[in-house]
Amino acid sequence: MKKSIIILGSFFFLTLILSSCGGSEDATENGEKAGKCDCKRYELEIERWGLMEEQLEYWDKKDREIDDRQKWAELQLDILDIGYKISDLDQEVETYWNQVYAGENWEDEDDVEEWMEDFDDAREDYVDDNCEDQMDDADDAYNDYQKQCQKDNYYGYEGY
Repeated sequence: MKKSIIILGSFFFLTLILSSCGGSEDATENGEKAGKCDCKRYELEIERWGLMEEQLEYWDKKDREIDDRQKWAELQLDILDIGYKISDLDQEVETYWNQVYAGENWEDEDDVEEWMEDFDDAREDYVDDNCEDQMDDADDAYNDYQKQCQKDNYYGYEGY
């Protein structure tokens, strides 16, 4: 229980810090920053899917149980750590996105829509220009993991 409170307090504190110094009112600048977060996220996803696939090596298909619980647990902790980092990136992107409400942007609905379009375009352009390969690699890592799960019948479903 105490650990949960500490974690929640940490996330609240991080959100407070990010929201106070997160971005500017400029949609393009914030979109590019969000795109950088997306690139970092793809790199983390590649690592996470790789660790999850490695974890399957310690799964006994025949007995349907874990062979080496120590190694499994170590990998699981690494996977959870990556999940926390991804969550932090999601919060950072949310901070950049919420800058639409900074200053006078939010006073006119047309300005809000234009800001959102500029933000989305800048974010997408950044990803396309800087990390499209990582995005494809993340998809490949996910597909590799799913194939290994099917091969090992990890989830226990016939025909999976």
